[in-house]
Amino acid sequence: MENLIEILEGTPWWVYVLFIYLLNVGIKATRPRGVTIKQIFLIPSFLTIWALYALSLRIDDRYGFLALWASAAACGIYGGVHWARRIHLNVDKVRQVVYLKGSYISLVLILALFAIRYTFGYLYTVRPELMLDPNIFSIDVCLTGFTIGLFLGRSLAIWIRYQKSIE
Repeated sequence: MENLIEILEGTPWWVYVLFIYLLNVGIKATRPRGVTIKQIFLIPSFLTIWALYALSLRIDDRYGFLALWASAAACGIYGGVHWARRIHLNVDKVRQVVYLKGSYISLVLILALFAIRYTFGYLYTVRPELMLDPNIFSIDVCLTGFTIGLFLGRSLAIWIRYQKSIE
């Protein structure tokens, strides 16, 4: 328990702010809501930039790991598109809003991605040599890429369905 308290005490303040914001977004996603197409891409875009920035700070072979990340993201996008096919949505063409039913999946994915980034960030801080371990770093890259890909695929599928409905 003391280790957990030490870990939490050593966490930068902005990580707590980010966690509260992401938790808030995830909780809102559990309720029916109307969102614009821009809003649908906001969180996946933010998460992609955050993850790629965090990964870029820790790698020497940027192109190799970027290709690995892109491959994992592509798998996630595929899964996200198929997941989104089952999402019930209504489109308001006049307001350009998509109405979605609430779901806990977004909350779970947001928390999973936060946990992945937090865990690996902590590991790299206390054991910097792990950044140089290609196996550990590959797990980080793949988990992050796949999870973000799920968000991107979902957003892409909703956007495509939106476009088809307004034609």
